[in-house]
Amino acid sequence: MIRNFCRPVVLASLVCGAIAPPLIASHRAEKAVIDAFMNQVDSTLVVKGFSLNRLGSVRLKGSPINVYVYEAIFGESQRVTRRLVFMDARNKFLGMYGNFSESAIRITGGKIYFEPDPAYKNEDCIILSRDRLPSRIKFRGEEFELFGFREVK
Repeated sequence: MIRNFCRPVVLASLVCGAIAPPLIASHRAEKAVIDAFMNQVDSTLVVKGFSLNRLGSVRLKGSPINVYVYEAIFGESQRVTRRLVFMDARNKFLGMYGNFSESAIRITGGKIYFEPDPAYKNEDCIILSRDRLPSRIKFRGEEFELFGFREVK
């Protein structure tokens, strides 16, 4: 069963002391989720002004898995990094894919949809398995590896 809590609304998230760039997502992550994320990932991801927004949830092996969009701006060049973050119902970090050039905008029927790109009109989503997070995914000509993975029990 897929739950979709996403309505395409543009937000400017106030998280960790700075305003992040606008992001299409439905909900800013709760403080408990942000704290759990900060305590479980590599410290290089915890930069001033990062945002973590809940996209929706999927079920893997029957367990609900929350999907978040992480965005941060790095360095003098102001490069935006976008990742898909997966956490269980107890806010345990399970893994993430990154660095996407586009933002994910919604989850529907086991598919994570991204902002449309005319150059890739037939590649607007990633299809998730109901059993596990794939170790690698291909999207719009790029390959993304799942890192920080922890098995769903």
